[in-house]
Amino acid sequence: MPESATQERLQHLVEEIQPARHPVWAWLRKVVPVLVSAAILYYYFRKVEWEAVLQALDQANLWLLVSARLLPLLVFWGFDAFITATLFRWFDRPVRIRDIFWVRGALYLAMLVNVNISNGGMFLYLLRKTRMGITKLAGIQLFRAGISLWSLLAVFSAMVAASVALGFDLAGKIPWRTFAILLGLGWLWLFQAWTYWLRGWRWWPFNYLLRRDWPLWHAFAHASPGHWLKLALYSAPPLVFNLAGLYLCAFAFDIRIPVLEFVILIPLVLFISNLPIAFGGFGTTTIAWQLFFPHYAPADTYLAFTLAFPVLSCLARAVIGLGSLKPAWSEWMRLSEGPAPETPGLSPAGEPVP
Repeated sequence: MPESATQERLQHLVEEIQPARHPVWAWLRKVVPVLVSAAILYYYFRKVEWEAVLQALDQANLWLLVSARLLPLLVFWGFDAFITATLFRWFDRPVRIRDIFWVRGALYLAMLVNVNISNGGMFLYLLRKTRMGITKLAGIQLFRAGISLWSLLAVFSAMVAASVALGFDLAGKIPWRTFAILLGLGWLWLFQAWTYWLRGWRWWPFNYLLRRDWPLWHAFAHASPGHWLKLALYSAPPLVFNLAGLYLCAFAFDIRIPVLEFVILIPLVLFISNLPIAFGGFGTTTIAWQLFFPHYAPADTYLAFTLAFPVLSCLARAVIGLGSLKPAWSEWMRLSEGPAPETPGLSPAGEPVP
């Protein structure tokens, strides 16, 4: 694709974004999350004895806490770059993993404010790096997100089945009917996508509205069953390390939650913790853990844990981001110097085309 077209598209994106950045709005976006975090912490733990909180921090296994938080971040960082490079090798052209690795690391700094800002920055970088169309790039990201959600669906379904088989009672913590409906819809969605994109079945009315030649569906239309299964397997290690790390971080504060209950409820905990209404997850993390796991530790222990966890996460991301800034800036300057060198295209099977 001509460089001028890519530059015009990027300029258009910048022009679309800039008008919304009114000074007052930008100030509110920075201040409101901090105020929300402070208000939540004050309201929810206004009667907590801070001496007990400090004691809980002093008694925690800090080495376990640091290791259990840092290792999943490093695993996610590496696998994120690997999966991104693999997707472009399959559906567009090869890119160097190390370039993506350092840019993703530098964008950990943006993640301190909001994960969506970091993801948006990565999208713009990949747009400049690959010089592909916006719609096609969005489709590749959509394919990755879909496979990740379906992998998560399989894990949660297995955990729910195991909890039922073992007689584990979660009736008071989960609206089972709603949960069962959501799981059923998830499997229906997976079956519909698999049969349409890989078998060409048009049994679902929505399929007649999809155009397989539209760039947004390029990855779905050209992916083989092997691509689906490989991407699901590649998504597993970051998920496993993240869940295990969260469990061990809680264990470091002597919060001992049954594993099945933890795996089933932790997605809801993470959803509330990552709501973009609080800075760095402060406050929302506290509410989420206290809400879904109220009987496994006193309030002061939860406060100590849910304050230490976001602080440690922010520090780790800041270190990764600062350490990645120099190579990431060098990569961006290389992209700014001129067009990327031409590389062979790829067939749908991921093989180079002469």
